[in-house]
Amino acid sequence: MLNNLVCFSLMLLLVFVPYTLVHADEFVFKAGAGIQAINKADSLWAYGKKNIEGIYKKPQSKTMLFPFPLFDARYINKRLNTEYYISTLTEEPGSLSLGIEKDFDDISSIDIYGFYSLMSKEWKNPYLLQRESTNANEYGAKITYENILRTPIILSYRVAFTDISKDEIGDIYSDLKRNGSSHTVSLGYQQMFSKEFGITPGLSYEKGLFKGKSNGYDSYELFLGCNYKDEVLDLNARLSAKTEQFDKVHPIFQKTRNEKTYEFSTTATISLKPIGFKNYSITAGVAANRTTANIIFFDKYSIGGYLGAMYQF
Repeated sequence: MLNNLVCFSLMLLLVFVPYTLVHADEFVFKAGAGIQAINKADSLWAYGKKNIEGIYKKPQSKTMLFPFPLFDARYINKRLNTEYYISTLTEEPGSLSLGIEKDFDDISSIDIYGFYSLMSKEWKNPYLLQRESTNANEYGAKITYENILRTPIILSYRVAFTDISKDEIGDIYSDLKRNGSSHTVSLGYQQMFSKEFGITPGLSYEKGLFKGKSNGYDSYELFLGCNYKDEVLDLNARLSAKTEQFDKVHPIFQKTRNEKTYEFSTTATISLKPIGFKNYSITAGVAANRTTANIIFFDKYSIGGYLGAMYQF
């Protein structure tokens, strides 16, 4: 299915590019490549350790490198103040997104996109000492409404679906089935201190609805965003604290799982125009998070950085 999706996306892009060059008010196409380095300890991360010492010990860490493509193709209809895009640069890491963004007289805007993960996989049974991975499909959509002038709020809703090919642990324990969906509502208040600099405090609520009731949860998050943007630098940072309360006793550990997560991330995109490279830009970022759980198997942390370069045609 992944190969079919990639082929379809490339075909869509090949049709999309020449058509917009002829008919669009404006067409913007950026492309490039990047690499991410991540050190992560997470028992459920299917890129992690295949062999583990036991389920009553903290997860072992593993360092991975992930190269990834960067592209963003946009058809901009100036008359309607609307952009149509296909991109890997949305808020969904490792995903391909197709969406539409519309501005309403520079007062408010709405952004809607669908996404499909290009990197998703899971363990067939994460609780075995010797584990095997299996294909997984993760896809969904997000809608964001932003009011710029009257009441500077940012309101969003995101839904994501998970479909695991061989859910062996779910076949053993019905309460551990992992197919299902998550639903997230987020509200932020954007306070601009100048044309370039602002902060966005906010909160979000997420509900996990899975076939296995022990994997269902309620999540509450407080976050603080910070952004700065001028002609050369686009800088974004985010700090958050989150708690997750699960719905039912875990049949293996005989406890109801609870978790607390703290996370920090920052991303900077720098235009190389001032030094003579008119259409080039560099993006760099770091992210770190730590989760503590009442079941040690679910403790986790990750720290990573990435670097990418893009050219605008």
